[in-house]
Amino acid sequence: MYLLDTAACKTIIRANVLEDPLEKAIAVEAREKLKKLAEKRLIAVSFITEAELLFSVLKKIKEAKSEQAIMELFKLKWGVKLFLSGINVLRNTAKDSEHYAAKMAEIWSNNEKIDPCSCFIAVQALTRNAYLVTDNTDEFSKVSGLKTLTLEEFSRITSRS
Repeated sequence: MYLLDTAACKTIIRANVLEDPLEKAIAVEAREKLKKLAEKRLIAVSFITEAELLFSVLKKIKEAKSEQAIMELFKLKWGVKLFLSGINVLRNTAKDSEHYAAKMAEIWSNNEKIDPCSCFIAVQALTRNAYLVTDNTDEFSKVSGLKTLTLEEFSRITSRS
């Protein structure tokens, strides 16, 4: 299973409008890989990623100045919902909460800090033995035992599950 973090999802959703040719090519490849793996139920996001994606759009709607911008953002909101409709959204479990507390304590005891939401996303990947797809490798490297793939690595995987 592959668990996508929020930034990876945003990049895939925005694939068509990215300006950097390399970033765009990676995002398009990742989107195609995601479609194939989603059909096999091998793609998931955390409920935290779901919430962060929706918050990101709603925040932009609140900040929008013109009606046209607001309409475009509502289209984006439905695009996010459509994106999420084909992906398993992982809900919190008691096991996740216990592992989260243990990982946060471990990280803090090493005098390091991690965003609490990032830690929870990492724990959901760990408890399900999933790969976390992220380009935020510095943040997630603080979580011992976590298997990560960059978006570029994810776009190039073969048929492993």
